[in-house]
Amino acid sequence: MKQNVLTEVEYNNYKKFERILNYVEVLRKKLTIERKKFNILDWGCGRGENVIWLRDLGYNAFGVEINSNYIENGSYLLKKKGYDKKILDITENKGKTKFSDGFFHFVFSKHVFEHVKILKPVIEEIRRITKRDCFNYHRFPAKRRVIEGHLKMPLINQFSNHQLIKFFIHFFMNLGIDPKWKEFEDNNKRDKVCFYFHYLHDHVFYRSYDEVYDLLRSFNFKVFFDIIYLRRFRKIFQFFKSFIDFLIIKFIQINILSIKK
Repeated sequence: MKQNVLTEVEYNNYKKFERILNYVEVLRKKLTIERKKFNILDWGCGRGENVIWLRDLGYNAFGVEINSNYIENGSYLLKKKGYDKKILDITENKGKTKFSDGFFHFVFSKHVFEHVKILKPVIEEIRRITKRDCFNYHRFPAKRRVIEGHLKMPLINQFSNHQLIKFFIHFFMNLGIDPKWKEFEDNNKRDKVCFYFHYLHDHVFYRSYDEVYDLLRSFNFKVFFDIIYLRRFRKIFQFFKSFIDFLIIKFIQINILSIKK
């Protein structure tokens, strides 16, 4: 999808990252800042869907992305809506951005950390551009997620042996489990197996909650785990709260709120 120009229909159907609004508004009201002066950054913005959405809501939102093609594909809708295309910008491989120290009140990422091979420079840059006592929010898949989120195949992210991974990719494709990415639709099965394997090997780097927590703490962030799933059940089964949190962190999805101190 990101390889195509963002249309208004796609934008309207895109699932916006509404979870962050609770924290955005809590912080904005605490700081008594108008929306148009409240600076938000989407780190790994893709074509800028969430940036456009936040701009439409009145926030001073920006996005950074490592893939220039994604930004170009989002610029058409930005222009159509009357926004300056410069609000989406390229970030370097080492995570450097053009923004001044402490420019942002809120920095967030959604399913980006698992695509960053070396996370430390990114966290360092996010800290630099975040105002003191302001918020970051990051969502990324759990390291031991049962269904791998990109190929939609069970357990293949749990193996380290390359040949074994390729075997199971081929096995699941024979069962009809295939992400069917358009860029590979004309390739034979053998080539697809190689493409899928190299995508996982070269572009996906799963991390545990503890790994990210420790890294954020090393940069003097105060870190909180934001629980979303099964919230209703947690109120009923308080006795199992810790166990449910453990299952979510290990096998489903991680949502971290951090505050720069």
